[in-house]
Amino acid sequence: MRNPNGYGSVYKLSGKRRRPFIVAKTISLKGGQQKRVILGYYETRKEANLALADYNKNPFDLNVAKITFYEVFEKMLLQNDKVLSPATVKLKKSLIKTFEPIYNIPIRDLKLVNLQDLFDADETSYATNRQKKSLCTQIYTFALKRELVEKNYAELIDINKRNEKVVKRMIFSNEEIEKLWDLSKRGNSDADMTLIMIYTGMRIGELLDLKIVDINTEEKYCRAGSKTAAGKDRLIPFNSKIFTVIEKYIDSNKVYLFQTLRGKKLQYNNWRTLNFSPLMEKIMAKHTVHDCRHTFATLLNNADANQTATKDLMGHANFTTTEKFYTHKDIKELHKAVDKLI
Repeated sequence: MRNPNGYGSVYKLSGKRRRPFIVAKTISLKGGQQKRVILGYYETRKEANLALADYNKNPFDLNVAKITFYEVFEKMLLQNDKVLSPATVKLKKSLIKTFEPIYNIPIRDLKLVNLQDLFDADETSYATNRQKKSLCTQIYTFALKRELVEKNYAELIDINKRNEKVVKRMIFSNEEIEKLWDLSKRGNSDADMTLIMIYTGMRIGELLDLKIVDINTEEKYCRAGSKTAAGKDRLIPFNSKIFTVIEKYIDSNKVYLFQTLRGKKLQYNNWRTLNFSPLMEKIMAKHTVHDCRHTFATLLNNADANQTATKDLMGHANFTTTEKFYTHKDIKELHKAVDKLI
């Protein structure tokens, strides 16, 4: 059955194509001229006819229909360019490359299955897929607010958890800590940094951000922390043992407690790769930098430290977080606990 005049048409392209059916519409331009515009490409004739019917029921700007997935990303990035850090922009530009198969498809034509196929075929880590989904959701939210799409399909994407990486935390043993103290006595600054994290619970980012002016040498504490509301600008006391290490690096001519020879802040990735990893090899241990923080929490727990104090020292909103994720009882401590039972 032929469509009425001005309704639009559906026709099929030749050859093997994933979306062979085209929906086209003739529109009137200024001056009486007419122009044939492609509304979209579809896998089946039925989908194409439904799309044409939807358009005639609720017409939209046909120029909008042509905006591709990648063009929406570019517009979103351009609008947010002034508020995003260079690192965030770099990450988004890296993540968007994985969406290359749908770059040139009008975002209005994309369906959930198109997005889900990309994620199902992705063999990268679960964490990376989460970042990809987050970016895709941002793109669709941007498009939805500008009526470029009718649904946010990105929110419905299922992430395959088979590649989820589970990091097993291991606390430093007493023997490993003694090895670090031995290296510290020989002037090893990397051992000193590691010991400071073990004895204060500071994250590596907090230690690298720590400035001389934030250290109170008389009362032996510092102000540090920025990751969470509970941990921001928290008071971190130093016990006498670790304060003797910290004192070695306090210099009024410096900005940061630990810094480069040029007075710049140390970069985490560089320090982890070039300093921490070789240090672990030297003491014959296998640890992540974050294991220092887990060790601190466990040492507090083993010493029966006050729960409120432990929570505050860790910068957690409640003790449950500390107890669930950061304390690791070894067999000796478990024996101590059960031996108390009558």
